Amino acid sequence: MVGAHKLLFVARTDLKVKDEEIHKILQEIQGIFFAHFPPETYKDGWDGNPDQFSILDELYDPFFAESDEKVFTSI
Repeated sequence: MVGAHKLLFVARTDLKVKDEEIHKILQEIQGIFFAHFPPETYKDGWDGNPDQFSILDELYDPFFAESDEKVFTSI
């Protein structure tokens, strides 16, 4: 689990995956998220619409074991 700007980035992995690798991947995912949705974007709150995050699906696909899994992000 990695946290930044009051958000948590959480991963579910096989027990064999090393903590360092998980942390590295979560840092990459966090970087992608904030590149598209900087913290200033939500300084006044969030409208609750998850559809705006669908642009991340394609960017996050390489991190999933199964390519049909999609990202569900909540703030």
